[in-house]
Amino acid sequence: MTPSLDDPAQARHGGADWLSLALIDARNHTLRWLAAFEALPAPSALAALQQAGLPPPRWLAGHAAWWQEWWIVRNVESARGEACDIARPRLASIDPGADALFDPTRHGVAARWQLTLPASEALRQYLAGTLEAALDALSGVADDDAALYFHRLALWREDRLAERFAEAAQALDEPLPGAPRVALPARAAREPLWWPACRT
Repeated sequence: MTPSLDDPAQARHGGADWLSLALIDARNHTLRWLAAFEALPAPSALAALQQAGLPPPRWLAGHAAWWQEWWIVRNVESARGEACDIARPRLASIDPGADALFDPTRHGVAARWQLTLPASEALRQYLAGTLEAALDALSGVADDDAALYFHRLALWREDRLAERFAEAAQALDEPLPGAPRVALPARAAREPLWWPACRT
């Protein structure tokens, strides 16, 4: 039986087969968020996000794809995990303009609103292409912690992205129809803690 995609132990220790399913699920979640934000009447609805100091939703989605491509697909030493030489030159991106748009070191949050981001179809093609390339890379790596390090990290970052989307949805002045439901982690049931009265 395949472990649940919500299993936190699998996110840390799961093998390549589980990770491939989890990465596909996370990318589908990102695409659902993206569709929900793109359905908003622009630009008035998105002005609240800009005022709140949040990045554009389309930039967040593109950044998730860029990060996956930068650290897994374009990193020739990605199989070495944390031991890789991060200063080594990267392979070319499938989108020649991706670094200029989605590398977070190039633009602050406010400047990201001024970028000319790819049109919806081009952005979705980039999201699909980077995922496909990352899954191809995943199918050829050893099933050990070093080789799977960046794949696990990409999954964690894309799951974190869902939280950023939820934060952006809360900052809107209007509801966001079609947004994915965000399941909050359950709290552990425990007895209340009691302290005797004291003075400090």
